[in-house]
Amino acid sequence: MGALNSELERQRDALSLSKVVGDIPVINMDTEHTVCPVCGTGLVVEKVKVPRKVFTVAYGELGIRERVKKCPGCGGKYRSVDLPEIVEPGCNYAYDCIVEAGRLRFIEKRQITEIQSIFDGKYHLQVSCTQLRRLVYGFLYYLGRLHYQSTRTRFLM
Repeated sequence: MGALNSELERQRDALSLSKVVGDIPVINMDTEHTVCPVCGTGLVVEKVKVPRKVFTVAYGELGIRERVKKCPGCGGKYRSVDLPEIVEPGCNYAYDCIVEAGRLRFIEKRQITEIQSIFDGKYHLQVSCTQLRRLVYGFLYYLGRLHYQSTRTRFLM
């Protein structure tokens, strides 16, 4: 049984994206603007952030490097508009991880340890039970905000 488990772990690790590619793939997130929309001056790169690890259900472990651009004329700063749609600022787990943890917990009625096994086996993500609880609580938070916004919008109409 131990030999079988070690062989399965070896094959799973061989299929992991970071193992196939070598290092963790790094994605550069940049603003779509090349000139300042306010004054029309060409934007320059102000800083390039150190790549941060982001874990996604869709792609596994990724490195994301954000480039912040600045207008030398008016001083406006421009960041990627796509990055906040993938992952919350300062967070390492993408929204799809939050949704998957919530779906498994509340729709499939799985326990945290079962969700941990699914994340490890299916998505090749090693997530602690504590972090999975945080993801599930995050799911409830966003679901509550969505519910509040939808009911508030209905009453305002």
